[in-house]
Amino acid sequence: MTVEQIYGGIAEFYTHVSDISFVDPANGIRIRGYTIPELLSKLPIDAETGIPILGGLYYLLLVDELPTLEDATMVEDVWKSRCQVPGYVMDVLRALPRHASHGDALHRHSGHAARFTLQPVVRGRHQKGDYWEAFLDDSLTLTARLPTIAAAIYNLKYRGGQIIPPDYKLSWAPILAT
Repeated sequence: MTVEQIYGGIAEFYTHVSDISFVDPANGIRIRGYTIPELLSKLPIDAETGIPILGGLYYLLLVDELPTLEDATMVEDVWKSRCQVPGYVMDVLRALPRHASHGDALHRHSGHAARFTLQPVVRGRHQKGDYWEAFLDDSLTLTARLPTIAAAIYNLKYRGGQIIPPDYKLSWAPILAT
């Protein structure tokens, strides 16, 4: 596979070229130049759990600067304010066949329903150069809702159909771990 093929479009291959992260043969994955152990030591830590705040990683990915505790917490507060998934998306998830795989359920089935709720909507009021604001807004909403959708798919398949809401008092990393 060549870079030209990637940029030209490859049918049946899901791929992406990015300078945000890469695999270093000696040190493993690097994100914005940092190894995973470096990130774990540099990202702001949730005082109660001792776990790095995922909002800080998101901030680093978007801004290319290590976040302060305030930056990381701000991202998580935005996620918490946007994480409610519309009921009709959950209805679609409940209607999925039990034998559907997680990826299949997220990508092929619920992904279509979720797209109605989460797809980028660039309204006419945005100037051509301001589209990034709408896309940032949509990416924050998408990132906020995907863990709930993924957890619902898992719970519907393996936990008898019970959908458990996230504990919004926790920072995002423990929410994803529950």
